[in-house]
Amino acid sequence: MRSALEEDNEVNPKAVLVNTLDGQKFGYVPDWLCPDVHARIKDGWSITAIAERVNPDAPAHVRVLCRLDAFRG
Repeated sequence: MRSALEEDNEVNPKAVLVNTLDGQKFGYVPDWLCPDVHARIKDGWSITAIAERVNPDAPAHVRVLCRLDAFRG
C-alpha cells in the first residue's frame, strides 16, 4: 500500500491517506503519527504500508494493523 498526503482534509490538514497499490482508498495513518509521517513525505521519503494483521472482530478503525516502512528518495 502507498501513502499520500491529504492536505485538503478538513479534519486534519496533515492527514495521510493509505491507498492500495491499484489506487483504492484503504484508510488513514492514525492522527498521532500524522505529523511525523507527513513531514517525512514532504522531505521526499516514500512511505509504504504493509498489512501485518487483520482483526475481523475489531471496530473498523482498528481492524487492520499495518507496518509503515520509509524509504529515502
